[in-house]
Amino acid sequence: MKKMSKRNYYRRFLSVTKGIFLKNPVLTMGFAVPFVVVATTSLQTAVGLSIGLLLTLVPVGLIMPLLMAKIPQDFQWVDYPLCALIAAFFVLPTRVIVGNISPALMDSVGVYFSLLCVSTLLFAARGKTRKEPDLAKVLLELVKIWIGAAMVLLLVGVVREIFGYGTLWGKALPWVKLRFSGVMVSAFGFILLGFVAALGKKIHRTILAAQIWTARNRGPIKEKLIELAHKMREDEEETPEELPKETVEETSKENQGKEQE
Repeated sequence: MKKMSKRNYYRRFLSVTKGIFLKNPVLTMGFAVPFVVVATTSLQTAVGLSIGLLLTLVPVGLIMPLLMAKIPQDFQWVDYPLCALIAAFFVLPTRVIVGNISPALMDSVGVYFSLLCVSTLLFAARGKTRKEPDLAKVLLELVKIWIGAAMVLLLVGVVREIFGYGTLWGKALPWVKLRFSGVMVSAFGFILLGFVAALGKKIHRTILAAQIWTARNRGPIKEKLIELAHKMREDEEETPEELPKETVEETSKENQGKEQE
């Protein structure tokens, strides 16, 4: 089995991470923005919403293809209403699970946790996997969508909690001297979301640039370094006998002159 080249590795990495860095549903299409800019004000709320999204997005995405295969073509219009109904069924036990992890978390998330069952991210994921018959590929796509959304939620939650409250998961950080109350405002959530989108685009461009550089320099770097090391070693091992006679005579005359002085 041939070893994967760096160019193919970068290409495969971009393909696998599609939906996380590239075409992130939250950053590029604006799905679930209210959850990010309004509800995510701390790491706890970010974790709570991420768990709720995982326990609704993935099960609903896997159940819907099985149910819609049993429904006649004339009643396919029930797809999205049925999707919201099944999501609401999963939101109820999820509230209990998240509430046991942190009782105060549900109070901080508020009504936004219940709105997960009608999230645009849920419907977008359903639309993206609607025509895919393979459940394994559907699961992979759902997991990538969830990872991309959870990364944004966690990053925004951490930044807002540190600079807004001076804490992390409710514990005070002594090195944070300044606190900005404006960080908790929804307008700042939009600004921070823009910076996160720029960061995701920068990561994607960096990987793409590495792929282009590798394509232009197809020879492995290790082989080039070994070749350069061999050349340097040959130059160091060059003896006076291999030098021209004129160079040897000039060197001997200089040495005799120094001895006479």
